[in-house]
Amino acid sequence: MGGKFFTPDDIWLGGSYQLAIEVTAHKDDDRLFEVLKALWSYPQLDGVYRRGDVEPSEQEKFDPHRKNIERFYFAYGIATLSDGKHLACSTWSVRETNGSDWLVLDFPMGALGKIYDVGYPLFWHEKICCGLNRLKHGLLN
Repeated sequence: MGGKFFTPDDIWLGGSYQLAIEVTAHKDDDRLFEVLKALWSYPQLDGVYRRGDVEPSEQEKFDPHRKNIERFYFAYGIATLSDGKHLACSTWSVRETNGSDWLVLDFPMGALGKIYDVGYPLFWHEKICCGLNRLKHGLLN
């Protein structure tokens, strides 16, 4: 898996395609951490990298620990899609003040545009959607 994934100028631009998962209906550090670790252990995701402005080959993977979960809220990686293509991805979490914890897996449109024609109709959508559904069900069951 060679190439430039994080550093081309337009990779992180243009919006994104996301899977947002409500992890808990209230703040729960342990559950959020469990789901984050489970997500990044998914075989089709290579990460966790701390920086999106440095190529993965030029930085060490970040090994999350419970004591530094705050630094794990935003992370970068490379996803392998069902057709074997690779693209940059990121995860981030949202912690509502008096509400839910959310985990978002994000595929930037700039990265998608490097491997697919991302115009309409959305032919590329099925290559991502099926894998995301399997991932979501695996994380929450």
